Amino acid sequence: MMDEGPWRGTDMTIAWDLYFQAQGLAPAARCGQQVCAPKQPHVILAKGDEGEKHEQPRRQLTGFCEDCWQHTHLRHGREDVADMSCLFNAGVFNKSTRIDPSARLKVRVTDNEFRSFVDSCFKANKSPGPDGYTNECVKTMSHAELEVLRAWANEILAVEKARVMTVEEMNGTISLLHKGGVTDDKPQHWRPVVLLNCTNQLVMHILNARLRGIVEKAGILDPGQSGGRQGRSTDINLTKVEWVTREAVAQGKRVYRVDVDFCNVFNAMLQAALWAVMHAYGIPDVDLLVSLYEHSTVRMAPNDPQCATITFDTGVAQGSALSPLLFLVFMNALLGLITDRGRKLHVSHGLKCGVQPRKKGMTQDTGQAEQVGQFNLIGFVDDLSLFTQTLGGAQALLEAIQEFESWSGLRVNRKKTCVMVIERQGSGQCQTDETLIYMGQEVAFLAPSTACRYLGVWGTPTGDMSATKTRIFKKTEDARDLLRHHPLTPEQAIDLFTSIGVGAFRYSAALVPWTEKELERLEAVCNGAGTVPSPPAVSQT
Repeated sequence: MMDEGPWRGTDMTIAWDLYFQAQGLAPAARCGQQVCAPKQPHVILAKGDEGEKHEQPRRQLTGFCEDCWQHTHLRHGREDVADMSCLFNAGVFNKSTRIDPSARLKVRVTDNEFRSFVDSCFKANKSPGPDGYTNECVKTMSHAELEVLRAWANEILAVEKARVMTVEEMNGTISLLHKGGVTDDKPQHWRPVVLLNCTNQLVMHILNARLRGIVEKAGILDPGQSGGRQGRSTDINLTKVEWVTREAVAQGKRVYRVDVDFCNVFNAMLQAALWAVMHAYGIPDVDLLVSLYEHSTVRMAPNDPQCATITFDTGVAQGSALSPLLFLVFMNALLGLITDRGRKLHVSHGLKCGVQPRKKGMTQDTGQAEQVGQFNLIGFVDDLSLFTQTLGGAQALLEAIQEFESWSGLRVNRKKTCVMVIERQGSGQCQTDETLIYMGQEVAFLAPSTACRYLGVWGTPTGDMSATKTRIFKKTEDARDLLRHHPLTPEQAIDLFTSIGVGAFRYSAALVPWTEKELERLEAVCNGAGTVPSPPAVSQT
């Protein structure tokens, strides 16, 4: 790009090509010349041959080294993984002995299994990938046609002489969705969505089911991780946060909570580091996953014969059914490192466990005691919260995250990472002189009266949920107003209000203490939605 823009049409597509390819470079990407400094090359558009202009060949991206002023390959150094001794010394991979020796990812899929995956995993009304075939095309296939597709999948899943999926089979199309707001002139204002071929997704669903069975059966995933796992959801983490807050106030103790946010987390991790982690955990057939990612590419919409092919050496394949689990396995190494550091230094929330549940208006309870163990973290996919009884303990856990960031390429978003002090109001303990340091910079402390968002629920460090109630009232009123002069049938209107208005209340109802007066106000809003008139009937002549 030689001019400042604004870019339009093909020029804009090329700008996005260069941006995404630069984002996908490995941290250790470098020029192939040994004499050049070890730094990432610049991504540029390769100049085509003069004789090929009339054919409009596919645009090619290449690297440019500013030291030797030569074109260079963009994937030099992508397999370089830093020393993992800190993870091994912490015993992060000790659970590898639990892996079933007979477990495999490379196993032929039977007729019944294949039919089950097609019926349960392929959802209707989904946009197709680059090949243009929708999920409905596969779901409506005859048995003979499905057998052809199963034979193709078994070639890929074969133990020996497995067929490697091609670039075109693994390719995806990037479509950009605006995030909202009044500006659209920066990449962060857009959300890239990748559309994959349904046959690609079918193989990933099969591998996802097998890999999940291996890691869950062996207990590889940390107990503190609740995201993306069967039988677990946000309510577990929200309940833990509520328990820590309630007991810290009731017991008159101070607990430090650090909410850690990561930058572009799903696209930042080094793929070579992911494979190294999976090998260390003893997960079988990692070479199959490596071969799939070797040919995993994307192109900008409309993904025509001229669009450049973009290859990522970082992150998991966006939109793939297997990606969430791969990311959980990678993040599990970080959770294991933090847990080990906390155990060695005796860092946890530090509250008394096994206490009787406190109920309003009762001095004691004859029910069973709450059995809550000591823990120093909870995670929901990439949302990570630390709990410590001392400021020094919080610093020690942050240093563990800092070590992992230096090794893995994941970057902490320091602007959104914050510390909260959970304690009884009016305790008189001053915190103005307390500081936490991450990568040489202070971590922001959240004021006791400031509400922050965690998994869709807003609350202050001391447990005040007024901000959540305010948002629920607003969402319910907006849902009511949405139904005014609506063109829907009464049944459709009720379903819409239930989804938006009632759903907002129901999600957090178990954790947010509502007064009778507040519930009456909310009920009045709901009753108002029920009296919104239906559209007039249209007479037919």
